[in-house]
Amino acid sequence: MGYGLGASLGAKLGMPHKTVINIAGDGCFRMNMNEIATAARYNIPIIQVVVNNHVLGMVRQWQTLFYGRRYSATELDDGMDYVKLAEAMGADVTVNSAETDIIQAVRRETGGPGADAAIDITGNGRAIVAGLRALRKGGRMVSVGLPGGEIPVNLTEDIIYREIQYTGVSGRQMFATWDDCMEILQSPGFSLEPVMGGRYSLDGFEDALAAIQGGAPGKMLLIP
Repeated sequence: MGYGLGASLGAKLGMPHKTVINIAGDGCFRMNMNEIATAARYNIPIIQVVVNNHVLGMVRQWQTLFYGRRYSATELDDGMDYVKLAEAMGADVTVNSAETDIIQAVRRETGGPGADAAIDITGNGRAIVAGLRALRKGGRMVSVGLPGGEIPVNLTEDIIYREIQYTGVSGRQMFATWDDCMEILQSPGFSLEPVMGGRYSLDGFEDALAAIQGGAPGKMLLIP
C-alpha cells in the first residue's frame, strides 16, 4: 500500500519521454503523499489521481470479505482537501474530478493524445475506466488494486481498438522477478562472492555479526 506514487516517479525517471499517471485511493495516497514534494523538488512531471473514497481500501476489503463487515480503523472521514495539499507541496496543476472531467483534463495537460501509462491502486471501477480512457492509443494500464465486483469496461472501444496493453500485478511481478533472478544466478561467470562476507552455521550468527562489525561485507550466508 502506498507503492504507486513512488513507483510512478521511478517510471518517469526511467522513461522521461513518457507521460505517467498514478491512480490511488486516498488511504494509499496518504501513506507516501510527501512524494509529491519530491516530484516538485526534482521536477519529475507525473500525474497523480486520488480517488477520494474515504477508506483504507485494501484493509477494508479484507474486513468485508473475511470479517463479516466488522470495520475497524479503516474510515477516513476527516475532510482532507487534497487539492490544497497538492498545491502546498508544489503541484503545477490540480484538478477536482467533482468539478472537472478527469479524462478531458488529462488530455488537455498531455496536449491531446492522453497519457502513456496509468497505474491503478484503488480497484475502484470508475477509476479504472477513467484511467483506461485517459490513455493514448497504444498506452499501458497496470492494475494493482482488487475490484469488489465486475467493472463495466467496453472491451472493444476502451482496449482492443485503442491497442491498450493491460497488465495485472498482484503486489509485485514476483513470478517474472523469480525467473529473472534464476537466469542471472545461472549465467556463466556470475558470482556472489564479491558481496558475500562469509558462510556460517545458523548457530554461528553471532560470529557473522562480529565479522560485519569488523568490516566484512554485510551479506552473510547462514546454513542450518
